[in-house]
Amino acid sequence: MLFDEVFSDPIEERGALELPCFTRATKIALRLGFLGLSLPPSGVFAALRELRLSFVRFHGELTLDDTVMPFLEGLEIYSARVLASLTLRLKHLNWMNLSAVRGLLRLNAVVPRLKFLTVSCCFCSSTWLVAMAGVCIVAEELQVLRWLDWYCPRLIKFSQMPRLYVLSVSPFYPYGRHRQHTKFNPSCDRLLKTFSRIRCLEMLVFIEPHLGGVNPLMEGITRLPDIRFLHLQFSAHGHVYGASVLYMLTMCTGISNLKIGGDRYKDQDVCPPNCSCDRPPNWRDNKDISMRSLREVQMLNFRGKEHELDLLRVLVRVATGIRRIRITCHRSFAAWERLSAVIRSFARPETSVEVSQAPPSLQRQ
Repeated sequence: MLFDEVFSDPIEERGALELPCFTRATKIALRLGFLGLSLPPSGVFAALRELRLSFVRFHGELTLDDTVMPFLEGLEIYSARVLASLTLRLKHLNWMNLSAVRGLLRLNAVVPRLKFLTVSCCFCSSTWLVAMAGVCIVAEELQVLRWLDWYCPRLIKFSQMPRLYVLSVSPFYPYGRHRQHTKFNPSCDRLLKTFSRIRCLEMLVFIEPHLGGVNPLMEGITRLPDIRFLHLQFSAHGHVYGASVLYMLTMCTGISNLKIGGDRYKDQDVCPPNCSCDRPPNWRDNKDISMRSLREVQMLNFRGKEHELDLLRVLVRVATGIRRIRITCHRSFAAWERLSAVIRSFARPETSVEVSQAPPSLQRQ
């Protein structure tokens, strides 16, 4: 219910809380139900290492710096409202997560020791984009960047990040006609073009439930950085994703490790015959890709569908150097113990095949 209020207008006033200056607290986590929040006018959080704020209503601006929180290492702001400007000058900050911060127009962060940054659903509204003042992030030690949000190089500036080795980008829609697709896909493409080389690329790919008469949009991604590890996480709603995987591989034929995550959730839809997701129809016969460097393929939430096995067959054919195939099956797939023999029937003799079933605690129906 609170999360629904993040994107609803108007929101009722619920009073405000002035946060006391806890001088000995090392961790503060507040879930305020959209009460207003303000920091004390004076004082120092001398021992604070971690600050988590969720469902908070701010008063337009928030500044956190070393004079107030001199040793802050972790910051999370989740599902917040009325925070138009966020300024950070924190030399010890190690990780930061900004998620669903509605109305954020300006972000200025000088965080020289930051190593892990996640930003999601803060700049997605076209209404805010018109008034957006810009983002500037100085984080030269950054190692992991998960930018699951709108991106424009004219408005969003990053410092040089020579240590960056993991990049996660906003959701990509390989099929569709909704206006969201025309906004997210170019944004995803722009961010990918910002980096010429990255060790590991993570992409979340959405295939919509109903694709009748929908044209492929895969050409919306025109180039990938020079990468070694590619992780594709699909939300496929029962659709075929082999064609989407192979399109991505045409732009990164030098990878050594490929991880594909299928749906964690129970299939809610049945893919109709001749569905757009299975185009081009000859993807199973692909002979144009050569993945000579690919050594390991991992598939998660495997359900034993024929199109999943078809994709594995293609990968074995185009990547003659595969030495390890690891399959983790969804618990709905009862025949997982026999799957190893099926894969070995078309894999090369020198390829190790490992099949297991994830424990229920790691899966969702």
